[in-house]
Amino acid sequence: MKKSYGPCRPLIFFLLMMGMFSFAGAGENISFSEEGGKVLLESDRVRFEFDQNMTVRVYNKTGSRLSSLISPAAPGYYLVINGVAVKDFALDRQKTVVTDVNSAAGSGKKLQMRGYAKGPLGALIEKELTLELYDKYANAGLVT
Repeated sequence: MKKSYGPCRPLIFFLLMMGMFSFAGAGENISFSEEGGKVLLESDRVRFEFDQNMTVRVYNKTGSRLSSLISPAAPGYYLVINGVAVKDFALDRQKTVVTDVNSAAGSGKKLQMRGYAKGPLGALIEKELTLELYDKYANAGLVT
């Protein structure tokens, strides 16, 4: 069985490059919310928006104005099994967790989500996605 992780490397590279342009900031306001069926994790400068299929949109924030950085929403990660792409993961809201994080990168928030999809042979496949957003690097998010 051949498997691929899709375009995850470009997405991670993009998110890390955003961090190169961020400035250390004290007291960034990082918040989690759910709005119109979407899961949001945002700071004063960037907004990460996940829909029911765990696809992500990233917005730059300038005051109350949002400008899209990644559009349209596309799966950040997907599998290819026997030539069939498995992309349509349904978000399990019961397993969406937000926690405070303190590490070498500083303090911030960690969003963990899980979703499920049927593979080409009918097997249930679980996808876990984690986004970390740090006060010091308010323009960058680390997605794993």
